Amino acid sequence: MSDENTSTNPAPTDNDNDPLVLYSQALHDYTLRLWAESRRASEERQRLLSAANTRSTAPAARQESAKNDNQAKPSDSTGGGR
Repeated sequence: MSDENTSTNPAPTDNDNDPLVLYSQALHDYTLRLWAESRRASEERQRLLSAANTRSTAPAARQESAKNDNQAKPSDSTGGGR
């Protein structure tokens, strides 16, 4: 009876040499590398955008502060020079 079972059921294949398994593993590794690189690039872009936004808003804030300071000075010095 055991001879019958072995003839109808194929022997388990060695997964290390199975072309489909090798292809699946290679494809998985490749897509994982692409995904990781895409994430790194996206995070780098986001970091650069955040840094650019921080730099572009800082001078505007300084200009606004200087503008407010200049507006306050004339009212302070309107009668003090004479």
